[in-house]
Amino acid sequence: MFLRFFEDTLLILIALGVITQVIIPAIRGSRSFPLFTREHKLQHELSEVHQAQIERNLEAAIKKEKEKLNG
Repeated sequence: MFLRFFEDTLLILIALGVITQVIIPAIRGSRSFPLFTREHKLQHELSEVHQAQIERNLEAAIKKEKEKLNG
């Protein structure tokens, strides 16, 4: 019973690995095994930088509006 469950689970995990690491990147036209590349980490870092820029611009706009209000 346990062995059958383990075999099914292993088969599903292998299928998911092949789908996410080989088939989807092939469809997208990117390299296989994106799990081992830095692309995801760099995209996350870029989005953090963009978010920081947006926050900085909003803080500057708030400061400017407060200065207008105070004189």
